[in-house]
Amino acid sequence: MRTQSNKVSLTNSNLALGTFCFLFLVRLASGFVLAITHGYGYPIFTDFYTVVNLAFFTFVILLNRWNLSDLNIGKYFIYTFLISTVLLILYFGFSLVSIIAVICLVLTLRVLFGHMLELNDREHNYQAFLYVALGIAPVILIKLFTDEPSAYINSFLNLRANKFFWLITTVLWNVVIEEFLFRGLLWMILRKWMFDNEKILITQTLLFWFVHLNLIAGAAFGISAFLVGLWVGYLTLRSKSLIPGTITHFVWNITSILMTAI
Repeated sequence: MRTQSNKVSLTNSNLALGTFCFLFLVRLASGFVLAITHGYGYPIFTDFYTVVNLAFFTFVILLNRWNLSDLNIGKYFIYTFLISTVLLILYFGFSLVSIIAVICLVLTLRVLFGHMLELNDREHNYQAFLYVALGIAPVILIKLFTDEPSAYINSFLNLRANKFFWLITTVLWNVVIEEFLFRGLLWMILRKWMFDNEKILITQTLLFWFVHLNLIAGAAFGISAFLVGLWVGYLTLRSKSLIPGTITHFVWNITSILMTAI
């Protein structure tokens, strides 16, 4: 019988670095595709981007299932990934993307139920929820003070059902993938390289900011993207969980989209 220390993991493997570099380049390319197409993207590339991230997320979870805490992943983040995957299946309908999504969903569920006890032991529930509140408070305040609160509410209520479903699905999916990439996989790699907390925080912030360069319409967005990466990274550092940053990132993106719709 193998001990836990002998089980396969990404922690001591260059495979983690290769996986991150590949996903980082794919994310960078997707940003420029959106910039070229003015936010519409190409259907073929969208399918490719979705399948690649689904496959690699599941691959990392499976390979590192005995050390998910190294990725700052607990059961609530896996729940969030599962929800986002179900929404993707409904969004894509009967297609190759949906079939792959179902396979990834089943494999991730096996990890979740197979390691529920360990995930429960490692999850810092109350601390994570505290940092959720701490994380979204300044985001909401900043957004609300830039315009009348009623304007955001009206924009939200005026969304048609299909538009609302598309908005929640795409925003949640992209947030989950970015949090996994920058505050999960990259975080683990930098920790392995013996980076201290401050260096980890700055490095992930700079790379997060870099992949958003294509969306910068002016100096203000560049600063805000950097600050969001820094703030979400700080929440991850303090809570040792991806959940506070995921919720904060999601709220920021949703309110940003509603603000442009006003």
